[in-house]
Formats: sequence, structure tokens, C-alpha cells
Amino acid sequence: MITLAICALASLLGSPRVTTTPTSQGATEPAAAIQAHILKLENEWAQVDVTNDRSIFDRILAPDFLFTDSRSGKRKSRAEFLAEWEYEGVTSAANIDTVVQVFSESLAVFSGTDETKGRNLDGSEWLHQDICTDTWLRRNGVWQVIAEHCSRIK
Repeated sequence: MITLAICALASLLGSPRVTTTPTSQGATEPAAAIQAHILKLENEWAQVDVTNDRSIFDRILAPDFLFTDSRSGKRKSRAEFLAEWEYEGVTSAANIDTVVQVFSESLAVFSGTDETKGRNLDGSEWLHQDICTDTWLRRNGVWQVIAEHCSRIK
């Protein structure tokens, strides 16, 4: 009962740090395990820019995914996001300055900077940095992104 009261108070105070979260089997899963899993998925997603392996989208983007793009000023459905995504010949991609906040056994928020590098047709190099916030939801044991907002910072 005291633990429940502390968790409720932490929730009201806006604290995203959860040390353990219940699993569907009634056991508890450490927040660190959830954070590590979300970071792994985020890194797989970032590598799509390099590998052009779009099958990652099928696993990671929820059917009701919503993307907010600061460059276009528009919200896009999963279908719109996928239709507009294009391979840019990226040579490297990495997530830097990352934070994963675990709110429950089924809700986490990732924030970080997606840094991509590539070459233009003339051989000159380019670098893009997009700061992004992704909302992850676990449904039926599977983590997927339900919403993302990105802003180009470089």
C-alpha cells in the first residue's frame, strides 16, 4: 500500500523514473530493461536511413502512428509518413544525447537527436541533426511508436 501511494505521488509530481514495472505475468520488469529495449529499437529505426531496410517500419511503427513534422508544419498518418519517406543515401546514422523515460509497463517516451551523414552527388558531405520525441506503447507484448515529433536543428 505504501509503494502504491509513493508511485501515485511520483506520478502526480511528474516523475517518469520507474524502478520496476509489472509485466503481464504479474512479475516486475526493471525500467532499465525497458529503457535498453527502447534504445535498441530506436537504433534499429535510425539504421533504416543507412540500410534502406523498410521492413523495420512494419515492426516499429504502430498502425495508428502519427508524425508531426516541424519542417512541413503538418501531422502525417503512418501511411503518409511511409509514402513520403525516401532513401537519401545516408552513410551513417546514430542517436545521440538520448533519454528514455519509462512511465509504466506499457508506456515510454524517447528523446534524442538523430544524426545522419551522407554525400551529395558532387561528393560533398552533409550532416543533418533532428531532435525527436517518440512515444512508445506496448500492446500485446510488442513495443511500437504511436507518435513522433521531430525538429531539424542542423
